[in-house]
Amino acid sequence: MAYFANILADAGSSGQLQKFDFSSCRLNDAGLIFLINALQNNKNIYSVRLTDNFFSENVEAVLLETLNKNTSLTEIALQGNRFSHSCLQKMKKITQRNVKLIEEQEPNKLKAEIYRLRYEHSKLDKAKQLLSQQQEEIKSVSQYRQNLKAHMESFKDQERERKKQIQDQIGLQKNQIAEKEKQIQQKQESMQHMEEEHNQRMKELEGEYNVEKQKKDNLEADLAGVKEELENIEARFPQEVAELKDSIEHAKQ
Repeated sequence: MAYFANILADAGSSGQLQKFDFSSCRLNDAGLIFLINALQNNKNIYSVRLTDNFFSENVEAVLLETLNKNTSLTEIALQGNRFSHSCLQKMKKITQRNVKLIEEQEPNKLKAEIYRLRYEHSKLDKAKQLLSQQQEEIKSVSQYRQNLKAHMESFKDQERERKKQIQDQIGLQKNQIAEKEKQIQQKQESMQHMEEEHNQRMKELEGEYNVEKQKKDNLEADLAGVKEELENIEARFPQEVAELKDSIEHAKQ
């Protein structure tokens, strides 16, 4: 019985047990003391049957004092033991009191349950509102992502077109640069050819100049000789004129 009493005292172990019947089990006062001490604070047991055992009047006071602290027992059957009528009536009053307490507690429990359900309902409404807000936010984020994706695709298309335009422009500029370089090369070659022709012409002109200068020098030398000869002739002319006049006069005679 001590083992069973320990089980009753352990709320975790006796959680599923709500009633028990040890009638005609030849239990004595010591066994009853174990049981009532275990039932003192037990909230699960509501029915106890202990009829036709060997309980005596010696434990009436302890039984009444201990079970008076219990508020969950609604049935206690102790007939067939050596308890006084007064004890049995007091036990009956304890069970009646407990029944009344439980009946009074039921509306309170219902009210508490209603309040709890209302609170849970309000929490559910808030959760629904929150869920709706979150769904709207998700929808907004999804729309934003779609818009962003479309914007990114448009941006990528614009960048690809811009890149193509830049590449085309770079290619055109490269062609223009190549054409310019070709023209510059041609001009450089032309200028080099012209410079070579100029240098050749300068050499030719220098040769012609030297020839002409030599001719001039020769002409000047010839002119100087002619001048000298003229001077000699002019120097001899008066004498020759005089001699010629003398010859003419002599011929007249």
